[in-house]
Amino acid sequence: MGSLNESSYAAVTAPAAIPEPALSNQGANTEQTLAVNTQRSPENQKDLWSVMRTRFQLTVANRAPIELQARRVAASQASVQINLEHASRYLFYVLEEAAAREMPAEVALIPFLESGFSPKSSSGLHPAGLWGLMPVAGKSLNLSQNFFSDDRRDILLSTRAALDLLQSLYAQFGDWRLALIAYNWGPGNVMSVVRRQQALKLPTDYDHLNFPRVIQAYVAKLMGWRELITDPERYQVSLPTLAYQPYFVEVAATHNIDISVAADLAEISVAEFLYLNPSFNKPLIRGTADHKILLPATQVDVFLTNYLTHQERFSAWETVVVSQAQRPEDIAKKHNISVKQIYEMNPLARGAQINAGSSILIPKASKQ
Repeated sequence: MGSLNESSYAAVTAPAAIPEPALSNQGANTEQTLAVNTQRSPENQKDLWSVMRTRFQLTVANRAPIELQARRVAASQASVQINLEHASRYLFYVLEEAAAREMPAEVALIPFLESGFSPKSSSGLHPAGLWGLMPVAGKSLNLSQNFFSDDRRDILLSTRAALDLLQSLYAQFGDWRLALIAYNWGPGNVMSVVRRQQALKLPTDYDHLNFPRVIQAYVAKLMGWRELITDPERYQVSLPTLAYQPYFVEVAATHNIDISVAADLAEISVAEFLYLNPSFNKPLIRGTADHKILLPATQVDVFLTNYLTHQERFSAWETVVVSQAQRPEDIAKKHNISVKQIYEMNPLARGAQINAGSSILIPKASKQ
């Protein structure tokens, strides 16, 4: 077990004539390499739920709130099944990452509370991704949020960042239950409760701290999900059959490719592709030397075969360099495209002038 690393990649080289170079590497050799993560866990013959149960570690003295939350969750069977279906794509990866850090498996349940394991989930408060990370939290965790993508929704990057945060909270409070509350409520608020207890010369362990009811419910809800997984029959929950093996595989995205094209090459729907690659804000994936896309493990061979034989363009967009300072309207007229198309794919302020030497994306088919 352990985190995915470069040593577990197998290289597949595509003919130079097919792909286009990445935006960030326009002058590089056009020979393209696909790096595919082929790691498999030695436990891949086991049932995921069984493995997960053996890694649960947390205890809570008062079980009544936990059982209450478990019953409340189980009361909506349709929602439970949707959440479990979403989780089936990501749980192996999250469990592997948590185990590599020697963290309790309960942390893998946090996305049930934060997003229902839907990486495209969002709310009015602007948290995003599986882990419900706020914009400020994402920035502090070095998760990029820009015109083309939001790494808070990236499955790999957001999971590693969230686990980094949880580890730091555990180091601060010395109790995983307090770390969970701090993840939800903020470490400053937890420290205020601890200091108030210290001022009264009272115990400061989890079971003696007095948190607001809605905050206490966070741990109870998480442990309620643990109850459903530990004893699904009791709560009349049907867990999907999941082998302990990867659902997805990493493939290097070293050149520009449209999301629709990548999905077609893998012979999956765009919706399924976006469940695994939800960070992209635009229809174009901008390739870089270290950029990865995720594909269902069952479709990687299909993707590679189709990729190597693909004779059409990989993207409907191309990069042009502006030779002299121009307005978007001038560029649109020159290339016979709409101004809307320029703004759609380029992070430009309305009415701004584009400086000489700048690179912009325009539709290929429309260029004259």
